[in-house]
Amino acid sequence: KINTALSILVDRNPQAIFTAGAKKYESTSLLMKQLYTRSWEIARSRSQLNLFVYNLAKYGWAVGRTYPLRITGKVKTIIEYNEEKPELSKWETKEAVEFNDIMRENLNPWNVWLDDMAKPNNQWSVRDWSWRKVYSMDSAEEEFGKYKNWKYVQAGGTTTEKIAGYSTSVTQTQYKEKDLVEVYFYENKLKDLFIVVANNIPLIIEPLPIGDADGNKKLSLWQTYWTLRTAESIYGIGIYEAIRYDQAFLDRIRNMTIDQLTLSIYKMF
Repeated sequence: KINTALSILVDRNPQAIFTAGAKKYESTSLLMKQLYTRSWEIARSRSQLNLFVYNLAKYGWAVGRTYPLRITGKVKTIIEYNEEKPELSKWETKEAVEFNDIMRENLNPWNVWLDDMAKPNNQWSVRDWSWRKVYSMDSAEEEFGKYKNWKYVQAGGTTTEKIAGYSTSVTQTQYKEKDLVEVYFYENKLKDLFIVVANNIPLIIEPLPIGDADGNKKLSLWQTYWTLRTAESIYGIGIYEAIRYDQAFLDRIRNMTIDQLTLSIYKMF
């Protein structure tokens, strides 16, 4: 019932108001709003927002990142069809661009580590952060194969969905594929540093890829809490933790209609 109420809220289109900072920018405000709307649709960002809010309500803290993503692949297209002998038809190999835009990606909160000096509601307190992913070797080669150290990367590392021993209460996806590789990503704002390490082999050591027109670098991170736990902790309290020992609250939720529950959750937003 809670998941249904959350879906109803999130499926409303995220809206934004664009106000020009100076008169000379008034004519571009509408263009910027259209680009913003297009980005949500092209990247299917609302589905990522659904996952983000699910983690937020369940764990009390959710995390994601925004970054430029380009997905390409080599495909063969037919240029001349031989009707009598189809196997003799002529094909041309070319690069197809499947996606080239801004990507908003929800991340697994069990695979993300933030600056331990970070404070809630203070984005400048987060100096650095790291996140972890498990790739198939084919996917990893497609993304990182152009870097010179890729030739040293072998399948391996901790290739479970989450780090073993983190929590026995958290279910894990069991991967059936065998050739998997563990990849860590690291961003440091103060040092303007972006690092990617695949199974202990450093692949990328570069400046941060995201910045503004004034040259200020930014972390790709976005994160928030559901209910504040303490004034010093970014990790909040989720719905499950708040109600699991409160029988009166559980009974109240069971007796609520979906509309009533949606309105109750809406206040939290």
